Amino acid sequence: MENEKYFDIDEFNSSQWSELVRGLSNGVDITYYADPAYSSYHMRKIREVLFAGKDCTALLKKDLSPDEVGVLHFALMNDLEYQKYLDSGFSAQQIHEIQMGIMDGIDVSPIEYSYYTPEQMYQIKRGIKAGIDTKIYENPHYSPTDMGFICAALIEGLPVQELIGKDGSLPIGFPQKVVEMNQKDRKKNRRTLVATIKGLSMTAENPEQLFNWLEVIGYEVTEGAQTTSFIPPKRNYQIIIEATREDFIIHLERMKRIKKNRLEKEEVHIK
Repeated sequence: MENEKYFDIDEFNSSQWSELVRGLSNGVDITYYADPAYSSYHMRKIREVLFAGKDCTALLKKDLSPDEVGVLHFALMNDLEYQKYLDSGFSAQQIHEIQMGIMDGIDVSPIEYSYYTPEQMYQIKRGIKAGIDTKIYENPHYSPTDMGFICAALIEGLPVQELIGKDGSLPIGFPQKVVEMNQKDRKKNRRTLVATIKGLSMTAENPEQLFNWLEVIGYEVTEGAQTTSFIPPKRNYQIIIEATREDFIIHLERMKRIKKNRLEKEEVHIK
């Protein structure tokens, strides 16, 4: 067998020699990588592909960078497409982002463009996973940071597109404007929630009925040990109110008394 070929131990450093020994232990044909021109990392990736019974040809180029070795190894081990991306000039990091999207089971067609940086690809993938309309920020002129702010805002349900010009331009200080929009939207929805609870509390008999009514109009209600959280309609962030079920019971009883007193005053006025 070719594995029985003798090698000059002095040609290899200790890490490289370890990979040769592991290859022999694994029962793979180490002659594929028994060359001191390969780093021990490169040797290990070839060995793992061989041990998995895969074709290691793509990994045998000696001038591959560590990133390229890692991407090709990942593709070969998971039976992923890689050659068409290499032929189209994609970097190893770009191919990795596409590969991870494929592994996540999402549509990677929006990021199959070499003009996107790996960081931009990541932000687009993040939006696709969240189910938002990524076309709003699929613009190679946007920085990964700007993309991240747009993505986060869209995930929370904010109308961030209102800040984007018709030509796709972003205003000066865009990230800060998104933060300010978020803060204003949260304050507005908190005021709306409090007013809605007060209004419904005039007729709700108990917390269950109050929460059910809130859910009917689009709120998501979650009760905690010390707080109750509400997700407003068409939004994806929580508004936390420091009140337990017992606090809501007390609140509803108070509202009933207020309503009763108001009715009694109205009766007196009519008489």
